[in-house]
Amino acid sequence: MRNLVIWLAALLLVGCNQNEEVDNNDKLGGDEYTASIDEQISRVYMEEDLSLHFNASDAITLFSTTKNRKYVFVGNQGDSSGKFVQEGSQTVSGTPLDKVYAIYPYNRSIAIDDQGVISTALISEQSYVVNSVARGANMMLAETATATDTHLSFKNLCSYLCVELYGKDVTLRSLKLEANGGQKIAGTFSLSTNGATPEVKASENAVPYITMTLGNGVALSDSAAEPTKFFFATLPATLADGYTLTAIDTSGKTFVVKSEQPLAMERNVVQTVKAVEVVPIATEIKGLTAPKSIDLPAQSLNCSTYTIGSTDEDLTLSTNEPWIGIVEKYKSVKKGASSSVQVWSEPNFSTTERSATITITGVTSGVQVEVPITQAPYFTSITEAFPARLELQSASCDTSKWASNGVVMPRNSSAVMCVVSTSGNKLTCTVSSGAKVGNLGVGDYLLYAIPTKGVAAGEQIDFMCTLGPSDSSTPKYYIFEYWDDGEWKSVESSLRTAEDYPGLKYSLICRVMDESYNVTFTQSFALSKPVVDDCVKVRIRVLTPGTGSIRIPSGNGYMGMYMINYPNAVPVTDSKRMLFIGNSFTYYYGTAFMFKEIARTEGHQVDAVIGVKGSQSFEEHIRLYMSLDAIKQGNYDYAFLQDSSPNQAEYADKGTKSLLDAANTLNTQTLTYSPNCQIDYERTWACTADNYRGYGSYDKLDYLIKTGTEKLVADVDHKGVVISPIGLGFRVAREQGLNLIYSDNKHQNREGAYMKACINYLFVYKTRFTNNVSNCGIDPTVAKSIRDIAERVVFEGVEENYEF
Repeated sequence: MRNLVIWLAALLLVGCNQNEEVDNNDKLGGDEYTASIDEQISRVYMEEDLSLHFNASDAITLFSTTKNRKYVFVGNQGDSSGKFVQEGSQTVSGTPLDKVYAIYPYNRSIAIDDQGVISTALISEQSYVVNSVARGANMMLAETATATDTHLSFKNLCSYLCVELYGKDVTLRSLKLEANGGQKIAGTFSLSTNGATPEVKASENAVPYITMTLGNGVALSDSAAEPTKFFFATLPATLADGYTLTAIDTSGKTFVVKSEQPLAMERNVVQTVKAVEVVPIATEIKGLTAPKSIDLPAQSLNCSTYTIGSTDEDLTLSTNEPWIGIVEKYKSVKKGASSSVQVWSEPNFSTTERSATITITGVTSGVQVEVPITQAPYFTSITEAFPARLELQSASCDTSKWASNGVVMPRNSSAVMCVVSTSGNKLTCTVSSGAKVGNLGVGDYLLYAIPTKGVAAGEQIDFMCTLGPSDSSTPKYYIFEYWDDGEWKSVESSLRTAEDYPGLKYSLICRVMDESYNVTFTQSFALSKPVVDDCVKVRIRVLTPGTGSIRIPSGNGYMGMYMINYPNAVPVTDSKRMLFIGNSFTYYYGTAFMFKEIARTEGHQVDAVIGVKGSQSFEEHIRLYMSLDAIKQGNYDYAFLQDSSPNQAEYADKGTKSLLDAANTLNTQTLTYSPNCQIDYERTWACTADNYRGYGSYDKLDYLIKTGTEKLVADVDHKGVVISPIGLGFRVAREQGLNLIYSDNKHQNREGAYMKACINYLFVYKTRFTNNVSNCGIDPTVAKSIRDIAERVVFEGVEENYEF
């Protein structure tokens, strides 16, 4: 190594084009200036004679007025100081300045205003010079004290970055330096000074990068101790997010050095990137097998399979959009053989085609190959689907695509329910006692998409679904999520912690009791960004393993899904948490969800937890896992407990002790987890089924249900239980010719469910209905009649006369 001392200013100053155009008016021969370089810095320019020197034909821009004039060096090669003389004849014009300014190197585009502010540019394409910056890139400024001074003392304007590289058998073709944070490091800038340190300010048109051309190529040293050095001249700037250096060799391979550490590029200071080995990245994956492109249908039941592999290296696979992904076990492919890779995709519930890519990365070479993906849209147009109800009955829904594509649609709505597989499991969809899907894996989900012309940010949306397990291998834990602002989100405040999966947060359990037990889940949420001419999407995603089926139940009265929004809702004035325990007299037509909907339109927020199972009484509920799970969630303000009608009548008729024992146990269980809860027993209604439940008439059955409920409330240990007189509302409606009973002569129809919800609502909030109240899908005239009866029953009282 040479023992070298270096001055930054001792560059081979660039000789300028002798054919530059000049003005040929007034002759200024003899106008000359002496010059020297007064700043020095180490490690920039290496020369054996260790001297500072000018080159013949160096040129500068000089301003004694605002007119740009060219001066050339007339000294000898290697002089450390010398004279600059005006070139040829140039016009003396412009506004006189109170001092003289000179810029190296000469550029006819440099301008100055009458305040001495200079506008110029640092070249963003710099050529390689051995152990130095590019000729023309080392910009300098000289400023005299007065207009008559003739000595120019130059100062450096730029900052300098020295990049040390080495590599075996590597010849580079180009380099690019880029500021990660977009700071401007080359291009146009303004320059001002008052005889002190030059102030450099990049303009808006400046650029955050510099490229370095290396001619026919620069062969790198193969020694880390004696690396090849590349010098960039930059505008002073602080690279707060670091920089990226990209090298390309003569074969087209790339190499990237990236630093995210802040780097202060100060004027007249050299920063050095210590020796880095260049190992260029290959440009192809040898022996790659992969599709050139992929076209996906708008909806498919299971994952798609594609052949991907490489003969020479292992591969990793990834995707760039949240609606598509690689099944986990196929994200890595070993070299030497092709593999059948499974790709999952969510349905494209929109009106436009969308695109994504699969990126295949060679583990050894680092080469990335992108496979473009397009997916057709599901809808041709968006029609408003809110509120959306999905009842799996042939008259109200279409299950014709369930087995082939896992899709169910309500007949009166453009809403969609479908199943999506991300696990790679081959799902099986059948229609038997509901729409069943089997062989679900972790990550698979039921997706509900509701087209809308517009849902505003912050607008409340209520969701309800009913799911049933098929056997003991059905996955147990699930989470509710909604699509918002480009990602799936959960309602964190509603999540629970699993007892048997430490750390697992979930929304609902679907545990088998028998096939008639269905889980009813409700959730309120709001979007952070509006949805316009698109779909509001929610999903129920599997969290734990299991291969058994889950089922969206069919049959009269089951509500497979219901989603409603409240675009004109009154502000919420209070919030209550409520428990609903019952049988089919509660789940038919989603009476608890109707309660929640009515309350919200009247300005009350309800967090509803529902535990229902057909044919169950208090005696069964005190042992049912799912009912107990609902009770244990606790902190309820109200608990609506609905026993079977025959039990209420039997307690009046016979005073059966086991019924009282069950009621006491259920009360205790409820109050254990909700000490301040108001317990409400629902008085149910009389019906003609089974000869009026064996009592022979409406009057007798109504009377026994009424008195049995009253007697039970009087006999239970807890004396704070109240009665919701739902059966009385049914009796008054019957007397007025308004039918609230389903065609099986037993259950409530949709109107009956509304009556029950209205009476429970009035019993809680103790105020009459406003004009805001929801009709819950009931004919408005009929709904008004039902509300009038409910108000009469709750607030005015009705005399009950029985004849039997």
